[in-house]
Amino acid sequence: QKCAGTSDLKRRFGSSKKRRCKGDTRVNAMEKDAERATLERVSIKNLVWDEPAPLELDSAEFERRTEVRSSQTLMPSRPKKPEDRWLSAEDDLLRAWVTRHGARKWGELSRTEFRSKRTPSQLRARYVDVIDSRRSLASWSAEEDSLLWALQQELGNAWAEIARRLDSGRVPNDVKSRYRLLARRASRSPPAE
Repeated sequence: QKCAGTSDLKRRFGSSKKRRCKGDTRVNAMEKDAERATLERVSIKNLVWDEPAPLELDSAEFERRTEVRSSQTLMPSRPKKPEDRWLSAEDDLLRAWVTRHGARKWGELSRTEFRSKRTPSQLRARYVDVIDSRRSLASWSAEEDSLLWALQQELGNAWAEIARRLDSGRVPNDVKSRYRLLARRASRSPPAE
């Protein structure tokens, strides 16, 4: 018994697989091998970690592992935990590095001076958002606020570009924070009629 369209399948897919006819129980050996290989690739043993799952860890180890990830991703320049807070000696070390090498090579700084206690992204964020002497700490003027609002409407959330166009020594993080404050105030105030 020959199924219709078998030669058509061979032409299209270049395989010797036969289309099964109704009631045909024969299975091609190649199909069996391919199916077995696929099942081995996605078997449970290949999806399990070498280390125990987080739920099997004792609570102290679980806290330590999750804490490392979360503390490095939230706000690296202003950590909340007392043991992670920046020391003035670390700030001085960071300033000295930037004076010697410029505001770059954060990975090298992390490895050599901080012995990997601080990540490169933490070092860069601390310098740009907190320490940089070019950062303006002056109060925001009404003109800056209106220009910020207009630029955000024009450019969207491109905070670095908005900070450059403001040309007032504001860093992108401060620009974003100020915009969010203005937006919050605008949403609270009743509409003017």
